[in-house]
Amino acid sequence: MENFLLPVVLLLLFGRTLGHVFQRYGFQSLIGEVLAGILLGPVLLSIIAPYFIAPTRELLVLSQFGVLMLMLLSGLMTDYQAFFKQRRASIFIGISGVAVTFLMIYLPLHFIIGPIYHLSNMTNLFIAAILSNTAIEICAGILLRSQRPKLKAVIIGASFVDDIIAVFLIGIVSSMAYSGSTPSIQSIAILSIEIIVFLAVSLLVASYVIERLFDKIIGGRSKITLTVTLIVGFTFAIISSLIGLHEVIGAYIAGLIIGKWGARVGPMLKRRIAWEKLKTDIDTPLRAIFGPLFFGFIGLSIVFPAIDDLHSALPLIIIISILAILGKIIGCGLGAKLFNFSNSESLTLGCAMCGRGALELVLISFGHEAGLINDTIFTTLVMVTVITVITTPIMYTLALRRITS
Repeated sequence: MENFLLPVVLLLLFGRTLGHVFQRYGFQSLIGEVLAGILLGPVLLSIIAPYFIAPTRELLVLSQFGVLMLMLLSGLMTDYQAFFKQRRASIFIGISGVAVTFLMIYLPLHFIIGPIYHLSNMTNLFIAAILSNTAIEICAGILLRSQRPKLKAVIIGASFVDDIIAVFLIGIVSSMAYSGSTPSIQSIAILSIEIIVFLAVSLLVASYVIERLFDKIIGGRSKITLTVTLIVGFTFAIISSLIGLHEVIGAYIAGLIIGKWGARVGPMLKRRIAWEKLKTDIDTPLRAIFGPLFFGFIGLSIVFPAIDDLHSALPLIIIISILAILGKIIGCGLGAKLFNFSNSESLTLGCAMCGRGALELVLISFGHEAGLINDTIFTTLVMVTVITVITTPIMYTLALRRITS
């Protein structure tokens, strides 16, 4: 038990402390929480001390619980009216962000970088597909307490669309890798139908049922409301996983449905009061415990196979990091401009979409184990992910200051 609790204590202590330091100087606290994981993990601490915190199974479970709560709360706090009003912009920006990023990474890899490093076309496609995604949990962490509902709704919506498109790309590339050929139109069509049906049933049928359920249980029974919210959120996450989407998408949709219910005006403001209480009940443990553990776990997950791999990967890390960041800023920024966002707002939106996170780390490990990427590329992709996790909140904060100044 003490071997399990000591890492938790250290991650909370260092994560909250460093997070507070960054927050005090106007940056996102998650930067400090990720850095705490890096400082306590195998990458740095193993160099100067015989003991370090490893990303154990127990910590993984706690971190995954944290990310589901983060996405559930993000959905709850989304301004549904602004989200619905900006749905066209979100869809277009999400598509343009994925498309531009995919091309900006794949083309240089295929024609210039790939031949130098002897990368196969399958490896190039895998890298481009993985890094074309935006980590919706990083967006949620950045925007959780944003005071700009329009910008927040578009960014969360775009990252939501982005995740769905990226799942298609990654699924197709993975299918090609295992079968050695292009996947059939039938398999792509089945995946498409599953996702469309899930979204339609969730936002239309399930939304109606859940709203009626919450009307029945509100009224001084906030703990029941919290329990039912967690059950609904985790159930949606399970269903999302079963059809090939990441669990965070299901949790976010569940939060969005419950948030839509809470935002409606009801008799004696019962819904609104219950909704506000529910947000507080989830936000408190998330901010105090599960958020630092999740972002700290990302830092702990950075493990290099060998120092030689880091040395050989360094040029790739720099080049691909730049391409991954510019792809999102250009793709999402241009999409935002077409929907009449100002230059500063477009830049801010593009910066917010640069983060990659837990899903990328999982898929990178999967690609490494499956033989799609070698040790050097594994090291490169892990470091690019970490760089975007750290730099995205910084870029977003600096870009946001251009709007407010």
